[in-house]
Amino acid sequence: CRWLPGEVHGPHLVVNIPEFRLHLLKDSLEEWSCGVIVGQSTRSTVVFSGRLNKVVFSPYWNVPRKILKEEILPEIKKNRGYLTRNHFEVRTLGVSPRTVPANTINWSKVDPEHFPYEIRQLPGAWNALGHVKFEFPNSYKIYLHDTPAKSLFEKPRRDFSHGCIRVE
Repeated sequence: CRWLPGEVHGPHLVVNIPEFRLHLLKDSLEEWSCGVIVGQSTRSTVVFSGRLNKVVFSPYWNVPRKILKEEILPEIKKNRGYLTRNHFEVRTLGVSPRTVPANTINWSKVDPEHFPYEIRQLPGAWNALGHVKFEFPNSYKIYLHDTPAKSLFEKPRRDFSHGCIRVE
């Protein structure tokens, strides 16, 4: 708790990472709680505080560079249908990104260290962020979100994410 603000007034959300629970508190009294999925031990959820500034319904998932490099690009190289099957699109980088047809990229020659595109997953039931995302400005790029993997909430230990917090 030493990284968190001392006194918090009014309604606020507290994620107890080792408990795998999110609590809605109002003036230190619990109003509601639910289960959460937090980061794996190798990609742990960071402790921080922030202000909820945006709720996004039907979000796109912009694949983080580390996940892109370590997981997505190797899958694409193994199976060219991976992008289509998982509802991903390839986009140029920059202020005015545009969609690039995946079949125009020579995937066997792609260098994961210098991949000149971004990959994002389209909104829908398959989307890794589920149907809603709660954004808190923070330097860790951590946010709360829904998930299509509802069965993971039945497990007693719920550390399956890459660092973001999936809300039951």
